[in-house]
Amino acid sequence: MRIGSGHMRRLSIQSAGTVCFLGWSLVLGAIVGFAQPCPRSRAMWVYTGSSHPDVIHNADERRTLLDFAQSHGIVEIFLRVPMDCTESGGSASCGVRPGDVDGIQAFLADAQGRGIRVDALRDGTGERPAVPIWASAELALQEHHPKVRALVQAILDFNSTGDVRFDAMHLDIEPYTLSAYRRGTDEDKIEIIRQFLVLNQSVAAMLDGEDLGYGIDIGPGWHGFEPEPNLLMEFDGRKKYPTRHLLDMVKSAVLMVYLNRADRLIAKDGPVIEYANRDDVAAGVYLGVQTCPGRDGTFGDGTRVAMEERLCAVYDAFQLFDSFSGFSYFNSTCYREMVDYPRLRRRAGHFLRRAEMQHSHSGPQIQMPAATFFSGTAG
Repeated sequence: MRIGSGHMRRLSIQSAGTVCFLGWSLVLGAIVGFAQPCPRSRAMWVYTGSSHPDVIHNADERRTLLDFAQSHGIVEIFLRVPMDCTESGGSASCGVRPGDVDGIQAFLADAQGRGIRVDALRDGTGERPAVPIWASAELALQEHHPKVRALVQAILDFNSTGDVRFDAMHLDIEPYTLSAYRRGTDEDKIEIIRQFLVLNQSVAAMLDGEDLGYGIDIGPGWHGFEPEPNLLMEFDGRKKYPTRHLLDMVKSAVLMVYLNRADRLIAKDGPVIEYANRDDVAAGVYLGVQTCPGRDGTFGDGTRVAMEERLCAVYDAFQLFDSFSGFSYFNSTCYREMVDYPRLRRRAGHFLRRAEMQHSHSGPQIQMPAATFFSGTAG
């Protein structure tokens, strides 16, 4: 069991308490770019395309994003890399678009120069918005595995040609969104999961010995709880839950269990953190954090400070587990649009108006440095 600094003691996740200090609310709300209150790593999905800033070709957008990432404790970025892919018969070939190479290399150089890891994110062979989500999910099926290996090979080829390199390959393939999975029996679901496990096993073998890490996103429902669900399955001679089979193969994983209550996050993700903390499991685990407004389990309808206060409670539960990598924000565009602590600004305005009234009736008063303390409360 891997528990921080070699301490061999078991942590009771369910009974962990919250020790985040409310004082952070005042400090963080007053600063646009703030170091995170709970000292664990942060990651962030970064997408490119019509609905996201062009951080590949636009130097100003790239600098703005990386300034934000650096000031908000982001140490790893999952950058979606546009590619061109072709297929013929049972084979496929992919490559980073030639017109994107210089911009991606500039992104890598700037980010890594700031101490931020950059992983190549792929969730399909096509380019959104033209390609629907199920085109990505279908990559889990055996007949489409050559396409996934082509995506991975494209990043290996990219890394071999320039002075800067991606740190890892990160795949977001979600087979549980397939209609055959949603409508299928438990046996049908296990067969689809088995094919997905075979895919990850083959990619891990492909990258064995390469200077490129391998990570994935893992959705909800595969982790294993009591009583045991029907998805407990045998693979490679071992009977485990799907998430545990995956953690045996990869170096990094993000759990996309989007919940905005600390107690539910701890309960849902706890079994995974505990399993990954075993000495024979090498995967680090990020906990996914939804920041887009209007979505299930999102923090995006609130403020960054309120979100971080809740995440501190999760941090308190998992901080001694070496398997706990930290939090990953979905996604950079939504996260950057969250405000820090707007109520502080409104309260500040009310306080200052009262101070002005007192000043007008009772003579000179001490002037509050409003521009210094209360400026920049919105992110």
